[in-house]
Amino acid sequence: MIDTGETMDMAGKPKLYELAFNLIPSIPEADVAKEVSTIRMMLEKAGASIKLSEDPKLIPLTYAMEKRVAGKKDFYNTAYFGSFIFEVASEAIPGLHSAVVALPVTLRFLLIDISREALVQRERPVVVSTGYSHDPKKGAKKPEGASVAPISEAELDKTIEGLVVE
Repeated sequence: MIDTGETMDMAGKPKLYELAFNLIPSIPEADVAKEVSTIRMMLEKAGASIKLSEDPKLIPLTYAMEKRVAGKKDFYNTAYFGSFIFEVASEAIPGLHSAVVALPVTLRFLLIDISREALVQRERPVVVSTGYSHDPKKGAKKPEGASVAPISEAELDKTIEGLVVE
């Protein structure tokens, strides 16, 4: 991670960081929340204010990753992926990095500084509306006032030609 030496952003607030992590898949599913809680407590102990978190989900990995524990090398094809976005003074980052490396359940992680705009984009869900609502029990419904009339092939060709810009 490149450290510019700046502890505050342009607005004078502590910088925003994202910790994205892969946890080993051999953790029992019931214990994943406990391991994430450990990471959360590490962040809070360092003075971090958590703004957004993503609960870990078991995902397939593109390639096998290795983890060496007590001299034994294990390979994993899946991992629990989760992340935290948090505010903290940049002086705390080296300690957080070392703490995450030391966790025996961490397969891999990425700790980066992010912009406030990235946080806003991730907080706001993207909603795409086609105007149709779908209820699996009732089928698709047309928007009110919408009518669908058959169109001839000639009219369709004329409409397409009007849309094509040369």
